[in-house]
Amino acid sequence: MKKTLGNIKEVSIRDVWPSESSDFTPWLAQPENLDKLSDKIGIPFGPATVEVPVGAYRADIFTTENSTDGRNVIIENQYGQTNHDHLGKIITYGSGKRANIVIWVAEKAGDEHRSAIQWLNEHTDEDVAFFLMTIKLIQIDNSNPAPIFEIVESPNDWERNIKYKSSMNDIQKERMGFWERFVEYASKNKHFTDVFRNRKISSKSYLDLTFGDKRYHFYVANIAQPSKKGCSITAYMINQKPLYDHLKANAGNIENELGTKLKWKESENTCTIRWEMPKDLATSEQAIFDWYMDAAFKFKNALAKYDE
Repeated sequence: MKKTLGNIKEVSIRDVWPSESSDFTPWLAQPENLDKLSDKIGIPFGPATVEVPVGAYRADIFTTENSTDGRNVIIENQYGQTNHDHLGKIITYGSGKRANIVIWVAEKAGDEHRSAIQWLNEHTDEDVAFFLMTIKLIQIDNSNPAPIFEIVESPNDWERNIKYKSSMNDIQKERMGFWERFVEYASKNKHFTDVFRNRKISSKSYLDLTFGDKRYHFYVANIAQPSKKGCSITAYMINQKPLYDHLKANAGNIENELGTKLKWKESENTCTIRWEMPKDLATSEQAIFDWYMDAAFKFKNALAKYDE
């Protein structure tokens, strides 16, 4: 059967967003649109704010990484080709907001600015990342235009990970191996990987699991210290005290739903709800992995009933 193919054409972004500041930036800051950027670079974002004051200037978008690290993120947008003015801005905004992740989005990237971002990534530590990205709109025949984000420059994670691994001690290497095995095991469960993302492996005692809700995420933990040994899953919230209070008001219902007592803890900026794995269930590494995945679904569903 012969199929008719469509014709692809590029559409000017000004046809959809006439103004970068008044149209494009507010569009990108919407959760469903910010997810398009998130999926491209592999960093989950929390709620975003626009036109954030930084001294006498204003950064286009400020958000935080939706993970336990909660790193600050600056996104600076630019129509046309990258220029020195915006290069200065991303450094100024990144410094002013103490950002660990700086993303520069433009229509076109000049070679000199590619080199500048590459240089910045090469001369900063693993906790700071600079991204240079382009955006364009494409249309197939008379379809609605679709945004396409492309990464021009980003941190060289492979080189950084090699350097990082070489400096790890035995405990850190053991932790990383544990999470590598869990991610490999979980990757065989399509339902789990479709729902929970950002399984970024590190040598820490926990591993983040993000999903569609930007207000909080989960992390699974494996604590090896004798005084705290055990496995758990925790709902982690940054600057979400009203949500935490609402959930805690329904603690009885949530705990009945899960069939266990939870540990509720709040501080100035963060709140956590921890579900600890019964020690008698940790009969093997695979049993721990299965509990992590099963608990993640049950925890997500239980909180969703009372998170409004």
